[in-house]
Amino acid sequence: MSRTVSISEVLGLSDDYALAYYKSQEAAGSLLPSEGAVLISLSDKVNLVDQAIEIGKEFQKLGFKIYATEGTAKFYEKEGVKCEVVNKIKETSALRS
Repeated sequence: MSRTVSISEVLGLSDDYALAYYKSQEAAGSLLPSEGAVLISLSDKVNLVDQAIEIGKEFQKLGFKIYATEGTAKFYEKEGVKCEVVNKIKETSALRS
């Protein structure tokens, strides 16, 4: 039995990671969602504070529902970004035991 496999690859180039990702998705024909929900979990809330706040506020402004882990949700709520708290995977599995 013979089988043909077709693999396509795309590449988005930019000095900016977000723009490179966008270009790759656009080239692949993937539409980025303009509504829905996003999960945000920040490990570094100190060094990237301005960027993190901007991202949360932008998703909120665009109408996305924001899910966040407990620490991230507390961080965002201080900045006026509403979040629904979700457990980390290890916290969820501990609840089931």
